Amino acid sequence: MENDMKTQKRNTFSRNIILLGIVSFLTDVSSEMMMPLLPFFLATMGGGVFAVGLISGVGDAVASLLKVFSGHWSDRSGRKKDFVLGGYGISVISKIGIALSSLWWQIGIFYPVERIGKGIRTAPRDALIADSCDATDSGKWFGVHRAMDTAGAIAGSALAFVFLWIFGFSYRTIFLIAVLPAAASLLPLLLVKERRGCKGSRLKLSLGIKSLPGSLLGFIAAATVFSIGNFSYMFFILAAREALFGFEFPLSPTALAILLYVFFNMVYSALAIPFGKLSDRLGKKRVIGAGYATFVISCGLFAATLIAGSASLAVTMTLLCVGFTAYGAFYAMMEGNQRALAADLAPKELRGTALGTFHTAIGIATIPAGLAAGLLWDNVAPQAAFIYGALTALTALAVFFAVNAKYRDKTQKTVRIIIS
Repeated sequence: MENDMKTQKRNTFSRNIILLGIVSFLTDVSSEMMMPLLPFFLATMGGGVFAVGLISGVGDAVASLLKVFSGHWSDRSGRKKDFVLGGYGISVISKIGIALSSLWWQIGIFYPVERIGKGIRTAPRDALIADSCDATDSGKWFGVHRAMDTAGAIAGSALAFVFLWIFGFSYRTIFLIAVLPAAASLLPLLLVKERRGCKGSRLKLSLGIKSLPGSLLGFIAAATVFSIGNFSYMFFILAAREALFGFEFPLSPTALAILLYVFFNMVYSALAIPFGKLSDRLGKKRVIGAGYATFVISCGLFAATLIAGSASLAVTMTLLCVGFTAYGAFYAMMEGNQRALAADLAPKELRGTALGTFHTAIGIATIPAGLAAGLLWDNVAPQAAFIYGALTALTALAVFFAVNAKYRDKTQKTVRIIIS
């Protein structure tokens, strides 16, 4: 009887992760119908590459400032679901504002508001996922969630391509259509059941952060250094279009760039769960370290593509396909595993605070990432942005190794344990 009850509880909370995955799927269908087209929508309003870097960097940073507070407040209240619902609701409203904007600076207002919604929901949602699984298989379940999230990104970016280049819809019409799946995403969220009996932390925010273990703070430091060079995926789309100009092909450079972005999301989605399982078996830190190295390779490939210029269409497409494959593998290694590791290293009653601190730190770092990439692109050369990203990632990898040498990874399964 007791085993049956445990099985029922396990199934209930596994269902939570699936429901949250459906929410993320629908949200990403909406977001990825809009975000790959946003740089081109901005261009029609006079916004250049620097505007892309400014808006994406500031938007993500503003959102990240809220993540530590929303995570902490959700810990204190013990009502994480309410924060998640509010965050998704704000994003729906702000997407309407983006669709109706007629000047680039108006998007500069509504995009950060949309990111504020993300900032409010992310840490409590990740804490709900962590509460709904065990540390022994958290990598797998975070991978499941990220895979569902990315499946939505594939569908959304594919729909953007179909609506724009096959049906000939305007950017604004596509953005308005994108609001529909965003609104629908609120429905499965209502079915999520929050775990009862999880006592919230009564510590003040400053004390909560000070109570986080050194191993977690060291990991956050390494992740922050990495994020200083981890600029928006919009630059990768712009780089693909830049590299494809001048070639004769049935599709426009913009259309090909969007298709390559769809390919990136397919790679990411296909590898998210395998890398999550691999991290549970080999240790999350090993997979995350490999992710940093893979980002270096990806940036190197994009820089080489831009430097090669108009060598030939075959060479350019090969470099871009391999580059987007590496970029997709990097995302699969990093997105779910970083969150899972942050949750594993945190005390259970401080998971929201820990994840909020993690997201806030890496999010604030996206301001210099976006601004630096935009300035280097406009004032030096497009490839300079990717060289900057690669060098920053190498620095972060050195910090990551230093942190690992100082703190023992309690979640890693060593060869000695496997043999015994």
